[in-house]
Amino acid sequence: MKRLKKTLVNAIAIALMGFVLMSANGLFFSAESAHRASESGLHYGPSEVVHVQDFGGVRHFLCRYDSLISCDTIHRTLGIFWRKGNHSFGYLFKEDKPMDCIWDSALDKGKIYGKVQDARIVRIEATLSDGQILQTDRFYDGLFLLLWEGKGVNPEMVRAYDQNGAVIAHRDFP
Repeated sequence: MKRLKKTLVNAIAIALMGFVLMSANGLFFSAESAHRASESGLHYGPSEVVHVQDFGGVRHFLCRYDSLISCDTIHRTLGIFWRKGNHSFGYLFKEDKPMDCIWDSALDKGKIYGKVQDARIVRIEATLSDGQILQTDRFYDGLFLLLWEGKGVNPEMVRAYDQNGAVIAHRDFP
């Protein structure tokens, strides 16, 4: 009986220490929990998740909160845990433009996300500094997301096209 009691006490102590270590290091068992913690740490949200996309061990949460749009990046770490990433704060897109977007990169991964406000737009195309051309015709409640890998690779231009291939809107990045 004493051995069972000691084993139980030790198991509870190990579980509590594990919980404290996970909390102190920002580790979570689910990407959704890490995303919510990332937002609450900035006193932002809770946002409505519009789209979730995995790319290279990173999960991107494309979200809407009031009139703000965000794309939170959550990283997988140690095989089973998720850690808060970056860009969980919202960006206010210009309502008077047919398409507006923003970009961000960390380490060797980059993303462009934005909002389409003209119903004629059916495709978004981005030209990157290394010559890559990314495109999407998938829109999630008027939002889009483009992802790439490449250290030091930045977007140069984003264009929005109609069904006939005419440019409706563009944005240059310096």
